[in-house]
Amino acid sequence: MRIETTLAARLPRERLARGRTLSIIEGSFATAMGSLTGGTILTGFALWLGAGPFQIGLLTSLPAFAALVQLLAPYFTEKRGERKSLVVSTVAGQRLLWLAIAAIPFLVLPPGIGIWLLIGLVTVSSMLGAIGGIPWLSWM
Repeated sequence: MRIETTLAARLPRERLARGRTLSIIEGSFATAMGSLTGGTILTGFALWLGAGPFQIGLLTSLPAFAALVQLLAPYFTEKRGERKSLVVSTVAGQRLLWLAIAAIPFLVLPPGIGIWLLIGLVTVSSMLGAIGGIPWLSWM
């Protein structure tokens, strides 16, 4: 396939520039979210919820393990028939789960349940992000 026949070559420059600008803005928000929802902030939140060393270990390792669901991304992409709707739905779900995570301190839960809820929600959020990341890469 010649480069002139690609979709990008057929789009007006204004649309390409707008798409590039929106991608940069979205990337900035994604980077900020990644910084604010991981690492020391997430560990501190887990400790505040009463996490022990084992639970901290799970919290930091399960998201990486959850990335194995990337292997299912091509199946879901083929089943859906388009990348955009899969990316939007999985990434929206991933981001919305963080609202539930932020609500954990306000829930009336038995002692020790909040940390397990946090671990579960972070894992599911990571899985959704992993599934949406593969079609996003080929879409961009």
